[in-house]
Amino acid sequence: MEKRVVAAQAGSRTAFDELVKEHSGLMHDAVRKHVTAWHDVKDLVQEACLQAWYRLWQLRQPTKFPGWLYKIARNQARSWVSRHPMEVTVGDVLQSLALEHHIRQPNDAVLAEERADRVRQALGCLKDPDRAILQDFYFNGCSLKEMSLRNEAPLGTIKRRLHVARRRFKEVF
Repeated sequence: MEKRVVAAQAGSRTAFDELVKEHSGLMHDAVRKHVTAWHDVKDLVQEACLQAWYRLWQLRQPTKFPGWLYKIARNQARSWVSRHPMEVTVGDVLQSLALEHHIRQPNDAVLAEERADRVRQALGCLKDPDRAILQDFYFNGCSLKEMSLRNEAPLGTIKRRLHVARRRFKEVF
């Protein structure tokens, strides 16, 4: 492995590709600890590979390559999570409530009703501006641009309000 790392540091793409193939499972494990969506995991591993290639010159001890690569993948995932906080969780919960009439299984209907009650309670705990922006976006299907025009506020302000409302919803949910 050390010879391949040295060769990759010297510019050998073939050596680097072999190292990445050998340690791809390690990188996937590092990312999967933080990100669940498979397509996001694949993208983040690919980004980590690119970052490793561009930073390969920084690796001083070739024997430390697996741990170094793991840290790059882990940091890539952590960075992605910090840039995408709770989008999936809050959005999925609110949209599943908005679409609950599509449920066909009796057991699913009971679970959806329980989840709907929890969402209604959480929405009830929010102040009117937060509740209104979440309802407009998730239940009424308003776009950010429509909400901006209706509220006579800049688009950036609407995005910030939606972000804050999602965070507050998550805190009470």
